[in-house]
Amino acid sequence: MGQARPRTTDIRQATDQDIEALRAIDPLLLREGDRSRHLVHAVAAGQCHILQEGSAACAYGVLTDQFFHQRFIALLIVADERRNRGLGTIMLRHLRALCPTAKLFTSTNLSNVGMQRLLLREGFIQSGVILHLDENDPELVFHSPACSAGPFKAPEDGF
Repeated sequence: MGQARPRTTDIRQATDQDIEALRAIDPLLLREGDRSRHLVHAVAAGQCHILQEGSAACAYGVLTDQFFHQRFIALLIVADERRNRGLGTIMLRHLRALCPTAKLFTSTNLSNVGMQRLLLREGFIQSGVILHLDENDPELVFHSPACSAGPFKAPEDGF
């Protein structure tokens, strides 16, 4: 029996040509017009990064500077069928490596336990709560010291 081939991941800045692939990763883009408009703007502004395995788009992240003039991961989305394989970790580390400021912030809903676990595992610290964004689902704010060590490279054998 042959050895499993290591997966090859690549993260790059998303372009207009990636919009349809991003929509396939994130079905909410099709249902929520505001979210879709924000993503199109993020792509145009060079704030959106897409993770691919081979030629398949698997995840994306948006890094902005619109949270009290600090860097903020506005979205980190992994395609449903690609979750629990370390891709969120790869994208989070990549976005953190791109952050030139002393602090990096992000947030997630109280109901999103998977994202909370990822953030805590990666050294993020809960630093606040925002109520009333989503009905009965508070937004938890996290921060992490950031570094600008350059884009994160995944090991060839994955995570």
